[in-house]
Amino acid sequence: MLSHTISLPKFLDARGNLSFIEQENHIPFIIERTYWIYDVPGGEKRGGHAYKENEELIVALSGSFDVIVDDGNEQKTFSLNRSYYGLIRQLRLIKGPTGRGTYKYVAPEVRRGNDAPGHNSALTDAVIKIESAQNIVVVKTMSGMANAIAVCIDSLQIKDIVGSVAGDDTILIVLKTTEKAETVEEELKGVFGH
Repeated sequence: MLSHTISLPKFLDARGNLSFIEQENHIPFIIERTYWIYDVPGGEKRGGHAYKENEELIVALSGSFDVIVDDGNEQKTFSLNRSYYGLIRQLRLIKGPTGRGTYKYVAPEVRRGNDAPGHNSALTDAVIKIESAQNIVVVKTMSGMANAIAVCIDSLQIKDIVGSVAGDDTILIVLKTTEKAETVEEELKGVFGH
């Protein structure tokens, strides 16, 4: 669950306090829309819907409320009651195979190295073949899974990758040199168990 509280800058002044947020400084994403909810009667519930992909900062400008975050595996309640605290929620679900010929939305859990005993088997099982050719690494996946696997590869933040393109069942990853491509091929084989 990618939800956590943050403290916003707070400047105290006898004329009134000041807090602010800056995108990609206090929050790790670009602000696309701002909205606020007000005049909600006590005890009322808002929301109750889900997103496949969403990044948001929630702040109680006045009063207090609880935010219940449920990712399907874990439920957590965050109480917001100060205008200089915020809740960052980041959700990125991707389509993964169920093993029964159907798909479901799952969280990308692939991580670097041996510190990740719990690879997301729905994703690792979707990778069929990984091989390099000159400065390109080609990843073959089950039909419809290339974009999901590409999201996981992007999350690894491999510095030598120049760029990548994902189709339906193939990902092309461009590296700076042939040697880098061979290194990344081996790294990806380790991550995806090939």
